[in-house]
Amino acid sequence: MDRVQHVFIVTYGRSGSTLLQTVLNGIDGYCIRGENNNVLLPVYRAVQRLRRARQRHMAGVSPTSPWFGLDGADPDALARHMCDAVRQTVLHVPSGTRVAGFKEVRYDEIETADEFNGYLDFLADRFGGARFVFNMRAGAAVARSKRWRDDPVDVVLRRVADMDRRFAAYAARRPETSFLIRYEDYDGSLQGLKPLFDFLGEPFDMDSVGKILGVRLPH
Repeated sequence: MDRVQHVFIVTYGRSGSTLLQTVLNGIDGYCIRGENNNVLLPVYRAVQRLRRARQRHMAGVSPTSPWFGLDGADPDALARHMCDAVRQTVLHVPSGTRVAGFKEVRYDEIETADEFNGYLDFLADRFGGARFVFNMRAGAAVARSKRWRDDPVDVVLRRVADMDRRFAAYAARRPETSFLIRYEDYDGSLQGLKPLFDFLGEPFDMDSVGKILGVRLPH
């Protein structure tokens, strides 16, 4: 299997993911950015729309066709250039970085499991050596957070349960590149993070991780 080059923290709001992001950034050579409003999701959707257009309308691409020039459109090139632009302008990875990536909480904006799976496969295809860390938390704790205070508790619980199922299903499909972790596993427990470090092939320094876990985050 290829070496780890990118790590994506896949989660939902108020799951403890910022703490996990901070822990990973404590690893030498790691640069895991925070949220970016799921900026790559529209890129994935644009590439898929172009693929579908080519599949459906390539029969007539003459100068008098409504789809004139479609035969020259290149979905793979579009994906490559857009993802390169995100690397340069959003992630702006510093020199010396071994492993880059970001965490995102807005995966519940993806309506279907098929699109969720397709989107993560797209990320894996476009960002070499990708690993997905699925961060989960008990729904009751998520529902008590300020982020979800305007939503009925039962709605939040269903949303969290649905996302957890998607995470588990994807990890079952791609076990070699996926890691499931619960906030409860590492909340106050250094050893709870060791399996994640093992998955990433990184040494686990309990002292340095302990210092990070002892820092109160500003939200």
